[in-house]
Amino acid sequence: ESVILPFNTGEDFNRSPTQTAMRWCVDFRTLPLSEVQSRWPNICRFIELHVRPEREKNASGRTREIWWQHERPRPELYVQARRKQRVLCRALVTSVWAFAFVSPQQVFANKLTVFLLDGWHEYAVLQSAFHEQWAWASTMKSDLNYSHSDCFQTFPFPVGVLRSNIDHPTLSPVGRTHHEYRARLMIELGEGLTALYRRFCDALEVADSINTLRNLQMEMDRAVAAAYGWTDLELGHGFHETRQGLRFTISEPARREVLLRLLKLNHERYAEEVRQGLHGKKGGAGRVASGGKKAAGGSKGATKKPDATGSKKGPSLFGEDSDE
Repeated sequence: ESVILPFNTGEDFNRSPTQTAMRWCVDFRTLPLSEVQSRWPNICRFIELHVRPEREKNASGRTREIWWQHERPRPELYVQARRKQRVLCRALVTSVWAFAFVSPQQVFANKLTVFLLDGWHEYAVLQSAFHEQWAWASTMKSDLNYSHSDCFQTFPFPVGVLRSNIDHPTLSPVGRTHHEYRARLMIELGEGLTALYRRFCDALEVADSINTLRNLQMEMDRAVAAAYGWTDLELGHGFHETRQGLRFTISEPARREVLLRLLKLNHERYAEEVRQGLHGKKGGAGRVASGGKKAAGGSKGATKKPDATGSKKGPSLFGEDSDE
């Protein structure tokens, strides 16, 4: 039980009604070979027989020599993640906009983005149309390849939301209600996130359960707008044409206005951090508030304290990858 763990992939995450891994893997973490051979001799022999021959063909010296460990184990991710009851995830490449909480007691594949966040208020913002429009603006493709540097680090959260341990008076209740209702609905339908959001964006789908999910999304988006202080925004939810086809989302004028306001907020925060000396001349290091990395051709200066994984080389503190 300590070294054979669920191995969750982006496909499993989006397909399973409970975002549950369909496979298992051996995870010796970064333990030395002597300890592995002593504590789990049978498993170690299995790995030596079935894994080591392939690893020895690899050009990387580390991959060949440390054949009993994952190629990129990212211990810093798992140390922090497993201190939590849950972490927030999303598939790295997907056409649907869907985040969900999962247990950190598993191994995450390289097609999952893992955020070291566990608040309902943080979920509400990331699942909102505001973060969705910000992320889609970073690509011209029909499938979003979620990049932590382009989509997450540059995104200006409402003040006091990111990494806050205190529930937000409006965001936390709507985030929890949305997540819990959606979780129950997927189990009832026997469908995962991809299938559910295809229904969600199908104008011919008029089931009461799907309409309820749409209403909860609208309520959550309005709560996020209020958290920014943008109560004047007319979001115009409905079925609208987008670059990704017909979607249930906010209107095109609202999408343009949301992007303009978020970009303005991003630049204001970045400028304030420059005044505070948080960005060095060569992109120096320092603590950076949410949205502190300038978007739209801005400086590639300091990035804020990691909250999610995203390295293409394996799971890092910015939670995208974990290699077999």
